[in-house]
Amino acid sequence: MRKFLILILVSFLFADFSDFQKKFIINNSYTIDPYNNNRVTSESQGYTLYLCIIYNKPKLFESIWKWTKKNMQRKDFLFAWRYNKKIIDKNNAVDGDFFIAYSLLLAYEKWGNKTYLEEFHKIFKSVSKLFLPVLWNNSIDVLLFPAKYGFLKNNILTLFPSYYIPFIFKKFSLYNSFYTSAYKYSYTLFKTDNLTTHINYNLINKSFYTGAYMDLDVYRIIWYSYLDNYDVSKFKNTFEIANQFFKKHNFLPLKLYINGKYEKKSPYCVYKWFYLVYNNKKYLKKYNELKKFDKKNYFCEALNLMKGKK
Repeated sequence: MRKFLILILVSFLFADFSDFQKKFIINNSYTIDPYNNNRVTSESQGYTLYLCIIYNKPKLFESIWKWTKKNMQRKDFLFAWRYNKKIIDKNNAVDGDFFIAYSLLLAYEKWGNKTYLEEFHKIFKSVSKLFLPVLWNNSIDVLLFPAKYGFLKNNILTLFPSYYIPFIFKKFSLYNSFYTSAYKYSYTLFKTDNLTTHINYNLINKSFYTGAYMDLDVYRIIWYSYLDNYDVSKFKNTFEIANQFFKKHNFLPLKLYINGKYEKKSPYCVYKWFYLVYNNKKYLKKYNELKKFDKKNYFCEALNLMKGKK
């Protein structure tokens, strides 16, 4: 009976991934974002490669990786972040680079293809150069450039907290001990009161100040931390402004300014993340209500499917 129930559970998980594949993966090659003009990003490719590991799809993994390598990889082994029939923006996005490298490493471990390990090391070497450790008062700030170009001006480095991905850093620390510091610093950063999507770090006086708003981009640190088995209830102060907004308006904004203004509404997966932090069943109710109607959200579906690893 127990084996039968396990088989049912596994079949449901694979059915969900099959549905994701039908809706978002084109020609077994690239994953589109219907809400953004069917664009392809290094993030969407990285997420999908990771899902291929979780759901044991070696042929699909190989097909997606070949397309990504051919169409999006640069000479420095990092990836142009946005593609739509051609490269739209050749700058990289480091979270996409991390997910692609991580997936290649897992693919090598799972299926034994040494080529994947070789490709991992090429990306790993390049992406690791985008860290900048800053020492002060016997401590270290592990700064991460969001991309190779465009985020440093007048000694101010703009950071994206959501580009710190703890469970990936934990794995990478086996290949470079520096990632242990990056892993620890991720949670120091995540516990910043009312953390915003962007943080500006002053390299002269070694201090940072938060930005003007929080949005979907920074909300996902909750899910990344959850996948790392971290106690995300420790993030109550991190998102308290958004939590108070929800209590007053019964929805979470897609973009919430610190001054109280907002734009649009968040997709359904955000409500589950906030439920994990605040244990408020109203979040879970909202999640279940919205999920019924949102069938084109590759982002939420991809992240939800990552729970298959747990």
